[in-house]
Amino acid sequence: MRKLIAVLGLAACLLSACAAPLPPAFVPSATLTLRSGSLPPYQTRTSTITPTPPDSATFTPLPTATPTPRSHVVKAGEDMSGIALRYRIKLSELKTANPSVIPNAMKIGIVLIIPGTEIVPAAPAGASQTPTPAAILLENPHCYPDPQGGLTCFAVARNQQASAVENLTAAIRLVDGQGKTLSSQQVTTELNLLGPGTSQPVMAYFPPPLPADFQAVSQLVSVLPASEGGKRYLGVQVENQQVNILLDGLSAEVSGEAHSLASQAAGLVWVAAVAYDSSGSVVGLRRWESSGSLPAGGSLPFGFNVYSAGGAIVKVDLQVESRP
Repeated sequence: MRKLIAVLGLAACLLSACAAPLPPAFVPSATLTLRSGSLPPYQTRTSTITPTPPDSATFTPLPTATPTPRSHVVKAGEDMSGIALRYRIKLSELKTANPSVIPNAMKIGIVLIIPGTEIVPAAPAGASQTPTPAAILLENPHCYPDPQGGLTCFAVARNQQASAVENLTAAIRLVDGQGKTLSSQQVTTELNLLGPGTSQPVMAYFPPPLPADFQAVSQLVSVLPASEGGKRYLGVQVENQQVNILLDGLSAEVSGEAHSLASQAAGLVWVAAVAYDSSGSVVGLRRWESSGSLPAGGSLPFGFNVYSAGGAIVKVDLQVESRP
């Protein structure tokens, strides 16, 4: 019995020792010291890590441009050969794109598919893309911004040689300070034929948004010697020309008559109006197309408006062209 009491007492002593608090040396303590004044702010850098794609990553190349087919509504006096020449494609390509059309029996109003052609890449400054007559001069463009944020540019082409040319194509480009092309438009003259010693402007419009910093340059892309010396074009001139510049100077009403000098009727008559400002720069360009034929030795009246993309119009010149 005495042994049992001794064992129980020893156990109780051990249990009470385990529950006893730790000595002060083992109790952690913290002392908070408050100081007057404000803490100065400090800026710390936040590191940014640009993830590196793994070695197995693949990238999809951008799609390349493909030719886009266009359409052309056949007008009176037009034939497949002339249409192919106008769009600078081979006659065989035009026939292949329109297998159901009989070339010698096209009806007025029929729609032809014009096979697409690749956009001519811009050549470096001073380089020539295609051989063109050295006497064809393309002046630097004059450009005018519009309220919508777009840009209209005009460049005058001058035929300084003794023979006629046709189907002149030019490129007007917006380039940066290093000459890199930011935007480009390929354009043609309003009339097909450019006689010796004459000039015609080309016009390009660049929709918004425009590049932040650019310079407009022009480049002659291609031009052809006039087929048969231009004999397929009929003699025609403008008579009774009337030009009424409206009060704001930003538009002009033009009218007159296209008078035939030929011995055969013309199925196609075009009149181009070129508007100039007080400095002699082109500010407006528009073409009128006939809806009817011009009889041999007869006259065809016309009337339309031309609008300025820049300053006030002070002069309007008219040019006319006709074909069978």
